[in-house]
Amino acid sequence: MLSELKRQIKEGSIHGAFVLYGEESYLRNFYLSEVKKLFMDALPEFNMHELNARNMAAYDLGDAVESYPMMSGKKLVIVNNFTDDLLKEGENEFSGLIENLPEFTALFFVYDESVDPPVKSSKLKKFFEKAFMVEFKSASPKDLENWVMRHFKANKRVIYTTEIEYLLLRCGTSMTALSHEIEKISNFATSEKIEKKHIDAVTVPTIESRVYSLTDEIVRGRAQNAYVELHGLFETGFESVVVLAVISRLFSDLIETKAAIKKEGSADKAAKATGMAPWLMRKNAQIVRGFSHGQLLRALSLCLKADVDIKSSRIDQKIVLEVLIASLIDLKRERKNA
Repeated sequence: MLSELKRQIKEGSIHGAFVLYGEESYLRNFYLSEVKKLFMDALPEFNMHELNARNMAAYDLGDAVESYPMMSGKKLVIVNNFTDDLLKEGENEFSGLIENLPEFTALFFVYDESVDPPVKSSKLKKFFEKAFMVEFKSASPKDLENWVMRHFKANKRVIYTTEIEYLLLRCGTSMTALSHEIEKISNFATSEKIEKKHIDAVTVPTIESRVYSLTDEIVRGRAQNAYVELHGLFETGFESVVVLAVISRLFSDLIETKAAIKKEGSADKAAKATGMAPWLMRKNAQIVRGFSHGQLLRALSLCLKADVDIKSSRIDQKIVLEVLIASLIDLKRERKNA
């Protein structure tokens, strides 16, 4: 639990076993760095051990945990991406490891996004029963907005909601990526107030943002601009299958948006009901105004057909996507069915 980790960090004394996991890597890395700071006075070259499940033996963990710290009363052991396979391999070595953890050892199991979270494994869940489980979920839209505002303030800059929403749409919601973009924008801007022009000048839009731009051109029936956006994605180095996956996911979200707004009556109410960020729901709402529900379903069907063509056809993948864009524009030009 995060509250226990915060309490121990505040008190300056870390003890017990913790499991850190979740999709928000920025927060996970932040709290782990705060823990490490508390061991910098404990001869870290001898008393701070970091192991990786990919290249460790079962006995390595036992040795690291149970050996006495050198010229200090504490030690930190970090294990990255500990697996149930390793747990099975070292069943005897790991039995009672967490329950009988020495008082001088703080033990952290850390999971990044490249592996399944430990809660998906019944064996790991049982092994971690006596550990503090700390999940770092993606921040809620309001928390993320406040976080962005605070980080700009720390750089002596002011940013308001409209610009924050534009930043999130352009750069995504990963705190790790946003922290770098905020630093760049703050260094670039000469005025205290952050404006859209500052964001455009130094940030790189995510593939999701660029697909939104592509979809905007489709909605407006501007074929030439849509192809420019598509080929811009190719020139940036995005693979056709990745571009198609993002387009497909967007149309799937648009179907959900259309249904939610119809049920709830407004974009803001639909956002609250679905848990979608309000700024993203409002952006989706602008797009779905140009499509009937039937057209959105047919658009997703066209995306699925393109996926089959890319995976099973000898036709150039870029041509498949060009045909898809043409079909979506033709679909948009049709008279709405609903």
